[in-house]
Amino acid sequence: MFIDHARFDQFQPGDVDDALPTADLGAIEYYQRPSDVPTEFSVPGKSCATLIVWTKTLLTTLKAP
Repeated sequence: MFIDHARFDQFQPGDVDDALPTADLGAIEYYQRPSDVPTEFSVPGKSCATLIVWTKTLLTTLKAP
């Protein structure tokens, strides 16, 4: 899992709920196969699905002139 381009490792169930308020969810990308994951989100040695979360805060910053 990545949040705003930073890798996020969940150690206990619910960690992501504490780290990311649902009101700030801007976009979500899901890649089921490792071969489909964009290179910058590939994790060597991992062969599981990848979830990429973008916050509204970051998306707003990226769209600002």
